[in-house]
Amino acid sequence: MVVQLIPVILLAIAIRTFLGETNPAIHRATRSDLDTALIAGRSVYSSQILT
Repeated sequence: MVVQLIPVILLAIAIRTFLGETNPAIHRATRSDLDTALIAGRSVYSSQILT
């Protein structure tokens, strides 16, 4: 039973570490996508005003 418990504990630690590393990357990618969308929206808005 102890032999089965050790890999479960190690897997839990690995998953927690992996999720801790991926969340900041996901936040940066989302922020970049939102910035790009904002720039595109401003471009469309300004082109509509000029015409």
